[in-house]
Amino acid sequence: MNKPMMVLIGGILFNLIAVNPMWAADNHRTPTFSGYPVQEIYTGPPAKVDFSSDPGAKTFRTHLREGIREGANFAGSYTIVSWGCGTSCQMHAILSTKTGKVLHWFDTCGGEKYWMDSRLLIVNPDSNEEFGCKTEYYLWNGKTMERVK
Repeated sequence: MNKPMMVLIGGILFNLIAVNPMWAADNHRTPTFSGYPVQEIYTGPPAKVDFSSDPGAKTFRTHLREGIREGANFAGSYTIVSWGCGTSCQMHAILSTKTGKVLHWFDTCGGEKYWMDSRLLIVNPDSNEEFGCKTEYYLWNGKTMERVK
């Protein structure tokens, strides 16, 4: 095969991959909020925190009670409650806004981003390598976070 033909074929393959993300590997695409929509949005009143759902929840009762009062703010029917735990440290709890159950805990060192109408949760969105913060992407499955990237 001559050189001009190889360049042409290489260019065609490059354009197919660059233009059509289906040809690219999944780990090269950054997850987007709109890529993980929820089916419904809960608009009812928030439940009281169910402290029996997690033995450690009572330690943070003030944060949890105040946070769930704001209502659902994540993945359609969940409430993420956040508070500081020191320099470059944040604690978070995910509660069911409908039942008040404490479902999941996670820590960050660079905050978090989430949308009411998406199951995507971005941890440490503005990564700060100085503090060991690395941006990570998770999907909420209703019980826990599953790492996507």
